[in-house]
Order: sequence, then structure tokens, then C-alpha cells
Amino acid sequence: MINFTGDLFIGNDSFQIGDSIKALLATGKYIVSNFENVFNDTSLEMRSDKSSILTFSKKYLESYISNFQNSLIFTLGNNHLHDLGKDGIESTINLLNRYDNILHTGIGKLQQLQSPLIVEDEGKKIAILSVSTDEPEVMAILASNKHLGVLSMNDCSINNIISTYKKKVDFFIMIPHWGKEYIKYPSVQQRKKAYDWIDAGADLIIGHHPHIIQGKEKYNDKWIYYSLGNYIFPEFFYKNGIKHCWKKENTESILLSVDFKDGINITEHGLFFDVSINVLNESKIAYNNFIKRSLILKTDIISIKKYYGIWQKELYNALKNEYSLKKKITGYLPKHKDYGRIEFLFKRVLKKINKINGLN
Repeated sequence: MINFTGDLFIGNDSFQIGDSIKALLATGKYIVSNFENVFNDTSLEMRSDKSSILTFSKKYLESYISNFQNSLIFTLGNNHLHDLGKDGIESTINLLNRYDNILHTGIGKLQQLQSPLIVEDEGKKIAILSVSTDEPEVMAILASNKHLGVLSMNDCSINNIISTYKKKVDFFIMIPHWGKEYIKYPSVQQRKKAYDWIDAGADLIIGHHPHIIQGKEKYNDKWIYYSLGNYIFPEFFYKNGIKHCWKKENTESILLSVDFKDGINITEHGLFFDVSINVLNESKIAYNNFIKRSLILKTDIISIKKYYGIWQKELYNALKNEYSLKKKITGYLPKHKDYGRIEFLFKRVLKKINKINGLN
């Protein structure tokens, strides 16, 4: 059994994992998580083109791994491993390499990344390939033969990597860090790329990055999970000092328990990370949201053409919220211990204005 989680950020050590979740995670040989953190033990230079920098300390890492007896696999093919440049990548890798129970994959020079991580479970060999993209909605930095980075999900070698290693292993898993943040559905382009990987031989696709649960889809009898959502992800601060508060939908995720003994058998669990107290527990609501979003991806019910319209509307709503008047004004508010109160008062004023203008 291998357990797969969503996005993991260990920006503090106050998080707790509920007993029922610990018991679930303990059943697997490995726990695979998208590790959205960069180690910072010095004053390293931050990326100037990023709005948020996600760093962790050795203390926080050890607080997290103390919860588990099994081995951890961190996929590093994402957009936050570069938050502190090349030095940040190297310091993160050097720290992770000190722990016998941590494996990692997804960051390195191009030639390294063209070989997947291979692990064994229940007598089966399993290849894991972590990929991402430099497209504007993600902004990961791509690897070259000289520079550390991620393997582009658009790299023309991927299908050949899948077909080559599929001859050497029992199962091949793709872990893409992709998609538009905060929307409930993947793009048509993502869906087609996932189909292409399965046609090349991939057995399972598990995605991350949108910070929200997206649905699952079956293609040629193989499952695609477009985004598992935020697994453990405390609230953090933007570069300008304004606190970024998660909505409830950003605190839900899906845990996959995958049994490889006789094919691929998957059990899904809904999770909820309560950011007010930083505690992770099970959630039926998260699971139900996952099922609802999965229905939209059933091509025998909704054609790709109709789906594109649904996706466009979802994208429009996300953009409308992102560029709203409230967002613009709160973006200029100074960092202040009473920021929450200031925001509350601003919402009250905005609600009054909308009421006067007949918008409510």
C-alpha cells in the first residue's frame, strides 16, 4: 500500500494530525506528498517574480516526520522549490538527504529527471515521474543540462520515458504539478495531456497545484486525479506582508490509499485541515465535493465541448474574484496586528455600497 496526499507546506510546527488519519497513513509502506517548501537556514535571496515564498526549518520538518514510522516520498517538481534560487534548492536537497526515511524526486538537472524514482511495494516495482511547467499559472523553473529545475510536462521525451520504463516496472505513475489555481476543474488541455500519457503507458496520474480538490476521470481503464487539494497547508503571508487566508474549499483534500498487489485498487478519503487550529481530520464534505466535481468529467454525460463552457465559467468566476474591488483595496492595506478587524470593517462598507447600488 502507498498513500498519496495533496500539497504539503510545513511552514510552522503547530500542525497536528488526527488519530484516524495517522492510522490510515500508517497502513502504507510509503506516503507520497507534493513538498511545497524550500529550506532556509540563511538569508538567501528570494525570487523577485513570486508573490509568496514558502520556507521551512529543520525543526518543522522533524516535527512532521515524527508522526510516521513509514517512509516518506516528497515530489519536488513544483514552483516553490525555486523560491530561494539555486542555493535554496541545494540546501533543501542536502537536508532531505540526511534522513533515511525520506526519498525525493522531481528536482535536478535535465538528465537526472529523465529517470523516474523507482520503489518496490508488495512485490511490485513502481516508477514515479514528477513533472511541472513554466507556464504563467505555475511558473516553475525548467531544468537544463547545466541548471537545476523541474522536468517540463511538455517535454517531448516524456512519452518515451514512460514507454521505456514501463518495460522495467509493473506500474508507472505520473505526478504533474499543473493547472490554474483555485478553480474546480482541469483545462481541456490538461485532460488531453493526461490521455496522451496513458496512451504512452502510464497507469495512474495524480496531480497537484490548484490548492483545491478537482475531480477524477477514467480513461482507457486508468484513473486520473487532477488535483488532490491542500493536505497540510497553514495560512501564510504574501511578500507585501498581507496575510493570505484560505477559504474553506482550500482546506479540503483527498487522500489516496493505493494497493498494487493485484493491479491498482484505490481507496479515497476526504480530509479537512482546520487552519484556525492547524489540525488535520477526516471530512465527508471534502469527499462529497470530490465526487460532485468528478461527475462533470464523465464524457458519457458531458461532452468535451459542453465541458469547455463549464470550465470557462469557472475560470471567469475565479478571475472576477481575483480582480475584484475588495481584492484591490485590501492589497494596499498595511501589515497591522488589527488587519483582520480592518478587513471586516471594509467588507461591511463594501456590502453597504453594493446594497445602495442594488447589487445585493
